[in-house]
Amino acid sequence: MRELRWLAPGLLLLLSGCPIDSPVPLPEGARRPVDQRLIGAWTCRSGSEEKPVELTISKADGGIVLEGRDAEDPGRVSGFVASVAGRGVLCIREEKDSQDRPWMAMGYRLLPGGELRLAVYDDGGDKRRDPPIATGEEFERVLAALPDPTQGPDEDVVVCRRR
Repeated sequence: MRELRWLAPGLLLLLSGCPIDSPVPLPEGARRPVDQRLIGAWTCRSGSEEKPVELTISKADGGIVLEGRDAEDPGRVSGFVASVAGRGVLCIREEKDSQDRPWMAMGYRLLPGGELRLAVYDDGGDKRRDPPIATGEEFERVLAALPDPTQGPDEDVVVCRRR
């Protein structure tokens, strides 16, 4: 598992695994309007964690902000909603020193009954791409070639319910 020490602990639950990252975001053509059903307050649990995270998703500057809080620590990432291979994707990065932070992709799926499933696009432990992702279009192709992470094993998926 990749170390994500730079990410605020309140969001580590949401971004566990070996996320694929990129120095550039997904391309403009992949961007979609914010799905209003995402906006609001959620209580999230990972299959591998007992402690829930309180997550708030809000709209900001044409994109989204995710603010997570566990018992002690807050975390905040921002980005935008996208679609890759017909799947919902949150293209996000930590706001603190954001120019130095990589972009990551988190799949999302809203189920009937109001359940939100979140999971990072995981590279399976391949921490370095050689050469690294260079364009938004390449980032999109890499993600499109992978299965939908929200349909993976329960221990890899974060399940959220409205507060």
